[in-house]
Amino acid sequence: MNNSLLHDISIIVTTLAPSIGAVWFNMTKMNKNFEQFCKDRIDIDRTMLRNSIVASCYPILRRGFITVAEMDSLSEMYNQYKKLDGNGTCEMLFNKVKILEIKEKE
Repeated sequence: MNNSLLHDISIIVTTLAPSIGAVWFNMTKMNKNFEQFCKDRIDIDRTMLRNSIVASCYPILRRGFITVAEMDSLSEMYNQYKKLDGNGTCEMLFNKVKILEIKEKE
């Protein structure tokens, strides 16, 4: 390569370096913000699922039986809750509900 071309490349790189650094910094910051958003979203989803499972299980347990539709719904919620590393409270309630007789409402 000739010296003129190397000189031109050097000027371009020197000129763009601060911009590339700024873009990299902002992309890194955006990625950290997105990671935090995802963690917060998981916490929110887990809390909402826990509340829904608990609110669904207690009336079913008091009634003493569960319908097919309720079992399907609870199973879906519980499986998603477990994927989000939910705790044992919902597992205990779900296990109690699973052993109930399945029938349609009277």
